[in-house]
Amino acid sequence: MATEDVVYLLQQSGLESGLDLDELIHAAHWLEQIMEKPLPSMLARAGGFPQAQSA
Repeated sequence: MATEDVVYLLQQSGLESGLDLDELIHAAHWLEQIMEKPLPSMLARAGGFPQAQSA
């Protein structure tokens, strides 16, 4: 399971990891270019769910 997927899961569960999710996704895209193959990150491909807006 990709690090960014785990961090996203933690954040959605209300837990803080101390890691910057946007930077992890950026790093996954960069690494895919370097390795010239797709990585298993689901979040890097799909993006996160939109945040719920308060009424």
